[in-house]
Amino acid sequence: MINTPSGKRSGTGRRGFTLAELCVVAMLLGIFSTAALASLSISLRQWRTLSAQMEASSSCRIAMNLVTNELRQAASCRATNVVRYYHEGEDAATTVSTAVLEPYIKNATAERLVFTEPNPDNFDPINASFTPSDGTYYRKVTYYVKNDTELHRKVESLSTNGTASQKSDDLICVCKNISLKVTCLSAKRYQVTVECSQTANGITSSANLSTVVVVLGA
Repeated sequence: MINTPSGKRSGTGRRGFTLAELCVVAMLLGIFSTAALASLSISLRQWRTLSAQMEASSSCRIAMNLVTNELRQAASCRATNVVRYYHEGEDAATTVSTAVLEPYIKNATAERLVFTEPNPDNFDPINASFTPSDGTYYRKVTYYVKNDTELHRKVESLSTNGTASQKSDDLICVCKNISLKVTCLSAKRYQVTVECSQTANGITSSANLSTVVVVLGA
C-alpha cells in the first residue's frame, strides 16, 4: 500500500454494476430471447407444413407406383368363381375375359381395385399340366382404402374352382385422407387416380397423381 501526498490510500478502485445497468441488460436479454423463440416457432411451423407436403407427395407416389406396376402384370383367371367379362355397358358383355374384377364395365369408376395375377409360388405356363381354369395358379389382389386414411393391399389365394381365402392384408401408407379411384376405359385400359392429403398447423397439403395403365397380361 502506498501513501499518497494527501495521506489517502490508493487501491484498484473497482466498482460493481448499478441497478439501472442490470435492468437494461435484463431487458435486452428478454428482447433477444423473445425474438429467438419467435423465430424458432416460425421455423418449426414452416418445417411442419413442409413435412406435411412432403409426406402427402411421398405417400401418393408410393401408392401409385405400387398399384400401377402390379396392375400391369395382372392376368385373367378362368376358374369357375373368378372369370369376369368386360362390359361395354350395363347389359352388354363381350367375349373378352378380363383380369380386373372391379371395375370391369366401360366408363365405370370404383373406389377399390380388384384383379387376378399369377401366383408366384406355382405359376408355370410352360408346364404341360398348366391350365388357366385352375385357380391355384393365380391369386386375387385387392387395393382399398380403410377409414379414408389407410391404403391396404389384400392378397387372397384361390382354390381350384376359384374360391378365395385371405392370405395377407398389408398397410401400404397412412395419411389424413387418401382416395383411390379406378375407371375402366376398355378391357385392358384403366385410369388410376390417387390423392393423398396431410394437415399441419391448420393447413392441408394435397398431392394428386393420375395415369392410364395398360394391363399386359390380361
